[in-house]
Amino acid sequence: MEGINDDSNRDIITEAAAMAFADPHLQIPDRYIRAAGGGGVVVVGDGESLELPVVDMARLLDPEHREAEVALLGSACRSWGFFQLINHGVDEAVIQKMKDNTVQFFELPLEDKNTVAVRPGGIEGFGHHFRSSAGKLDWAENLIVETQPFQQRNLEFWPSKPPTFRDSIDKYAMEMWNLTTRLLRFMASDLGVEQETLLAAFHGKRQTFGLHRYPPCRHPEKVIGISPHSDGFGLTLLLQVNDTLGLQVSKDGRWHPVRPLPGAFIVNVGEILEVLTNGRYKSVFHRVAVDAERGRVTVVVFQDACINGLVKPLPELGETPRYRAIGKSEYFKGHTAEVLGQGERFIDTLKKDERCADPLSSAEESDAMAAIELGNYAAHLLFRHCCRSSSHLLACRHRSSSHPPQTAKGVAGMLHPHPLKRTLEFFGDRLPEKKLQREIDIRAMNRDIITQDATMAFADHHLHIPDRFVRADEVPAAGEVVVVGGDDESSELPVVDMARLLDPEHREEEIAWLGSACRSWGFFQLINHGVDQAVIQKMKENTVQFFELPLEDKNTVAVRPGGIEGFGHHFRSSAGKLDWAENLIVQTQPFQQRNLDFWPIS
Repeated sequence: MEGINDDSNRDIITEAAAMAFADPHLQIPDRYIRAAGGGGVVVVGDGESLELPVVDMARLLDPEHREAEVALLGSACRSWGFFQLINHGVDEAVIQKMKDNTVQFFELPLEDKNTVAVRPGGIEGFGHHFRSSAGKLDWAENLIVETQPFQQRNLEFWPSKPPTFRDSIDKYAMEMWNLTTRLLRFMASDLGVEQETLLAAFHGKRQTFGLHRYPPCRHPEKVIGISPHSDGFGLTLLLQVNDTLGLQVSKDGRWHPVRPLPGAFIVNVGEILEVLTNGRYKSVFHRVAVDAERGRVTVVVFQDACINGLVKPLPELGETPRYRAIGKSEYFKGHTAEVLGQGERFIDTLKKDERCADPLSSAEESDAMAAIELGNYAAHLLFRHCCRSSSHLLACRHRSSSHPPQTAKGVAGMLHPHPLKRTLEFFGDRLPEKKLQREIDIRAMNRDIITQDATMAFADHHLHIPDRFVRADEVPAAGEVVVVGGDDESSELPVVDMARLLDPEHREEEIAWLGSACRSWGFFQLINHGVDQAVIQKMKENTVQFFELPLEDKNTVAVRPGGIEGFGHHFRSSAGKLDWAENLIVQTQPFQQRNLDFWPIS
């Protein structure tokens, strides 16, 4: 549908654009004019407007008619990729408020709308739709905001005018998620899989709003409301705010106008749902035409989906996959290139044949699931090597808990094994928030690859320690503390018991103990945590197996210049010194930001 994609080429709405949208007698700026009317394919006449299948939610919920209506739903998804949904059960007051607030927002002066303008390189906010590869713009203004997961909402892009708009978006988002889950349950029945199987692919994933206004244009044949595309998400639900036509669906080589039914939602299959269903459901090309006399306003909700961070067919279908699995971030890169180039669908390039094999091994998918189970933002796979100079680790400078101890002599296994912001603190004083991004660019991205001589030094304790690992002597000064020696003096970290936290009888006492550990130590050990032991053991074994590989194999996922992810040393100190360790760092969540180039395949 009127889709959005992960790209960064949205332009703000300028005063000149706003004037052109407002006055149909002004000359159309060149950047909006498309050759052959933006399409080049025959548009059928009004008498041939496309009669989309109509699915009735009331019949889906009625046991007497459910089987027949599920069959109709499945047929619509297989043959058309679009359908209109009536008797959907969404609160009419919520719908009307969303319509009213959307119209009121687009009627605001440009200055007010630009208080939530898209930023350079961003996606969310008010502005044009995405620029084409030829630099052309669609004849529309759009507001894009992410609404779910809740913790990823950026309210800086949620308009405060009209005053009730944020509340309207929030309530409408929940209604759309509830409607999506109802539809998915019946789609699962049609596909012959458990309902929870299909729901799990959508649960917790992105929900994005696209609010669109298409101004009238006196030469509609010269512009396009939104360029031809197929949606890159899982499922799309469109609410028509007024009765102006514009949506056109490609079928049999022609563009067919869609005439919305009053009170209905227009629902269409996204490319990810096509892949999830192994090609049973179809995602089709569509576009938006502009009317010469009347503007058109729509509210579109996109529901994202994936399986453990991968776009791939549901294994529960029991079929040979027709599409190879691909990481979410790589999928969106490919889909964005498709939309901007308006060429072949990206998912068609994922279709399997005798020449292509699935690049993701079962072991790799197992590792992905393990990372999710363990709940890591980034999986730091650390292997500390024994060193004959380790006994020189005698003293450290005492600092606050936000700063690591500095090694006095010898080598250090790792000076600061903490998240990125803490790593930056290692290089100097605490960084102001406003400088964090600049410091990441300048300081943090200084990981080195593991060289052959480092590997030899790690492997043979009798070799000379390379100078870049040796730490200079420091004279202990006031405030420094001695590192205790021997097992008898090792710190007894507080132990927190998850089973007691979950037990109402002991919960209050254990929460107090948890709080005390965080306040006094900043560390604790967690027992009875409930994480699947098989998953933990598999993660341990695969980690050891990876570090036992030859250097050549490990360096296939080596960190790149200026990067953080990949295999290599930890961060270099400001004095150019390295920790006595080799590390693999990969980002595992959000799923759509995974870069599988750094995920080992062996």
